[in-house]
Amino acid sequence: MPSLADWPSDHWVHEDFGFSIVIGILSIVVMLTYLVALLITIRRIKSTLNGVRIETDLREVDGQDFRAVHGHASLISTITSVHRQHIATAFLVFLSIVFLLSSVLSSNIITEDSNWQVTLMTIGTACLLIGYGVHLISLMPNFNSVNPYGLLGIYSPPVHPALLDYPFRDVIGTHIDPLLSARLSDFIHGLSENIVEGNSSMDMQERILHLLYLEQHCGLKRNDVNQALSSILSDDGVMKMRGNEEEPWDETWRELIDNARNRVKPYFRLHDRILHNAMDISEGKRPPGGLWFDIDIENLIEGEAHLFTFIHNGTMNEKELVVRIQTPDFSPTETHYSLHLPPGSIEKMTIPENPAEVKSYMGDLFQESRFIWQTLLPRQTGEATVTVRLEDKSGNLLSGKVATVQIQYDMLRRLRWWAGLISICTGGAAILWLLILPILGFLGGF
Repeated sequence: MPSLADWPSDHWVHEDFGFSIVIGILSIVVMLTYLVALLITIRRIKSTLNGVRIETDLREVDGQDFRAVHGHASLISTITSVHRQHIATAFLVFLSIVFLLSSVLSSNIITEDSNWQVTLMTIGTACLLIGYGVHLISLMPNFNSVNPYGLLGIYSPPVHPALLDYPFRDVIGTHIDPLLSARLSDFIHGLSENIVEGNSSMDMQERILHLLYLEQHCGLKRNDVNQALSSILSDDGVMKMRGNEEEPWDETWRELIDNARNRVKPYFRLHDRILHNAMDISEGKRPPGGLWFDIDIENLIEGEAHLFTFIHNGTMNEKELVVRIQTPDFSPTETHYSLHLPPGSIEKMTIPENPAEVKSYMGDLFQESRFIWQTLLPRQTGEATVTVRLEDKSGNLLSGKVATVQIQYDMLRRLRWWAGLISICTGGAAILWLLILPILGFLGGF
């Protein structure tokens, strides 16, 4: 029978023991909530994967070889990889809950020896660390198949055009996932019935995307956009392009533009700078004519770099030009493009009476110009330079630009990767220690 002097010690032992059980039960409740969220996410990812496969099968029934489309295989692979990762995480979290629950229950059954309780709790914590580490390492942007644009965030285009005949269509269209691209192609085909005679479907797509960008980010009013579109689409076509409650294409256009703008910022910066210069020409602040040459690239590079080059021939004669891209810090180190530029008509920018007309004319300016899109892969970190030379056919330098950029690792991705790796290693080390401990005890008995 314990003495009166021992009572406070025994009392606090029972208090701590009860507190540890409460904390353990709360932890299990939190992990159960996490597991339910993972199961819901797994179900949604599975629905998305099935939706993509069903859409693929339906289009192949219609005679379209949809699986051969650029990016289709990588899109399926990405969704499948995310699905498997969530299943692995959910399984490890489930094991963690089982072991932690067993640890709490064993505290009421096994009272003499607490080694089993510690062992079960250690295994449960290790499973949780490994599961969360796997989740951190393979974390992907959110995606869904509920919205037409729900897969844009995880789609990575395998190829892109180098010479942009239709700059906005080429840049924005490159970053559209195959599923949405097929739906958009069907929509454009239906919209082609409303094209004003003398215009092509490609002209219509370029004009729509350009004007919608000007409306969304450059202050062009909706009425001015509709008026500019009337030169290429009928009134019914403009209304259909805007969409309705059943087919909210207006929202889809906005998401397409924002997605491309976030991925290839240099192109849109270059466009805005050209627009600013065009406004100066229209106001008489800058003389028209001559060769118009400009470039843009990311200032801070984390991964691949996108270099855009713009050339416009504002002279009265045709030009045979060579654009040479040189850099010792990227791959490829040197690239050149031979271009034929007809005489431009930049003087027309002095005719418009208001900024809206200048912005609407930008589409005509781009058709007369040449855009080059070059992807550069960093070879090292730190400061790097990119030189772009504009030469004639004889190799004489007509103009040139030098861009100084900073190359660094994606710190957020690296931090997430290292945190996930440490979490996995810590959990693995805990389980390994539990396996080695009995062996060490056995060897110590000799």
